[in-house]
Amino acid sequence: MVDEGDCYGHAAINAWWLTLRLCSDLPRVMTTTDLAGCAYVVEGAALGGQMISRELDRSLGIRSDFFAGEGRQTSVRFAEVLAWIDDVALADSCPDEVVRAACDTFTKFERWLARGLEER
Repeated sequence: MVDEGDCYGHAAINAWWLTLRLCSDLPRVMTTTDLAGCAYVVEGAALGGQMISRELDRSLGIRSDFFAGEGRQTSVRFAEVLAWIDDVALADSCPDEVVRAACDTFTKFERWLARGLEER
């Protein structure tokens, strides 16, 4: 069961999310390996969102479509993205570039969210 404090916390998170500015410093996607690294982060976040959704439901009784992704299709799509990344990294012999692009994407998103927290 969700108590009033939990509802307030959930509402505060929603209010913050709705006021968060669009990310203006997006990852550079100039090559297929850049796209592969970025896709890993974005699709992995969708898969991680499902874990967040289950935990919100289990611990707070909050059902969130935002984190739920596309149900079972989310993990299927993530597996397809991983297979495509393997093909890209192996075909171009540049797995380090895929990792660099993923790290760059994580960094850009981390900075974006940190700025959003600072502006609160």
